[in-house]
Amino acid sequence: MTHPLLVDDVSRFSVEKLVIERYFSMLNQGQFQDTAALFAADGVLFPPFDEPVVGQAAIVAYLNQEAEGMHITPKRFAFEVLPDRQIQVQVGGQVRLLVFEVSVSWVFVVNAQGKIEQVRVNLLASLEELLHLRSQPSTSPGRDGDS
Repeated sequence: MTHPLLVDDVSRFSVEKLVIERYFSMLNQGQFQDTAALFAADGVLFPPFDEPVVGQAAIVAYLNQEAEGMHITPKRFAFEVLPDRQIQVQVGGQVRLLVFEVSVSWVFVVNAQGKIEQVRVNLLASLEELLHLRSQPSTSPGRDGDS
């Protein structure tokens, strides 16, 4: 059974909150190697529209290809205690790229050692907004229709 906690109860979860804040700070600075080092060795990134990315090296490669120029503004944090002393952290915020901004949620699972086991990234946009995003020219290198 999980135990939802109020955002005000973050003092107990300072390590987890610090890890998540470092994740966003390093992403915003383009420090993708350091971002990936926050994950467990077999940690998983679940990006929207792509297959899961497993392991630190794969996460670095993915971020180098997809996250360049991205600016993230986290706004809301909520914590839950999971079995095996893991903590789930739900974060809501905005992602801004060169030509658009979109609301996003992230669901992190942080283990007892303070490493990210997984993060699931969810776009919070209407179908119309998503179609508009997909119709814009890609600004990511190496994304010429290959999947």
